[in-house]
Amino acid sequence: SRPAALAAANTDAKFAFYFSLTSLDSKCGCFDARFYQTFVGSHPEWLLRDSAGKPLSTFVYQLGEQRQFAVDVGNPAFVDAWADYAMQHMEPNGWDAVWIDNILRGNFYGWSGWPVNPRTRARYTAAEYRQDTLAAIGRIRARFDAKGKMIIGNHAAAWEPDTFPDPLVQQQVLTMHAVEVEDCVYTFGGQPHSESNWIAQLRYLEFANQNGILTQCRGGNGTLSDSSKRDYILASYLLTKRGLSNVAQLNTAS
Repeated sequence: SRPAALAAANTDAKFAFYFSLTSLDSKCGCFDARFYQTFVGSHPEWLLRDSAGKPLSTFVYQLGEQRQFAVDVGNPAFVDAWADYAMQHMEPNGWDAVWIDNILRGNFYGWSGWPVNPRTRARYTAAEYRQDTLAAIGRIRARFDAKGKMIIGNHAAAWEPDTFPDPLVQQQVLTMHAVEVEDCVYTFGGQPHSESNWIAQLRYLEFANQNGILTQCRGGNGTLSDSSKRDYILASYLLTKRGLSNVAQLNTAS
């Protein structure tokens, strides 16, 4: 908490809250859902749709359909509304940053269908989606810089070898203050990544760190409370660490 940080004379501590960007959980009872309810009736065009006009669900394998909805980050009006909603809650609650979840990469894995680009009326391409996401991040970054606030992006497996070589994806990294690898070193199920994937993650983290972007390495479920797995995560993270980069969520470690 901020009082605890101040009591420890830690004036560098930053406090962030959770808010998704490219897809929103409409039924979580959380910040995402409250924002979703502010526009779903008045701006249905802010939802991405398939060729039949049906709103698209993301993370279908985990959550099913009609819960987590893809939104149109290529629409500046939506991006401004997102930033406005974040900003209006930051100052009263003393937040320094937004931890932005679901900065999706345009591969459309696990979606309920293929999205139509609202501007071309044709199938959204990965390049178009990544360019629109980059523009959205840049627009948000400018707003946050003006207020002295930070954005920390969960970049949704952008480290993977079929994604990270794309200059648009690399530019997304450089447009944020910080990025997180959510399944760092270990998978979400707690299994070690293959050597090739581990190296790909380190390349992603090194690219960010070398360019002054803070990184967070968060191990998969249960890994940081396992001493041997925690040591492997810490050793991996130290290979690329610069400045304030860190291992995320040590709160359950013993």
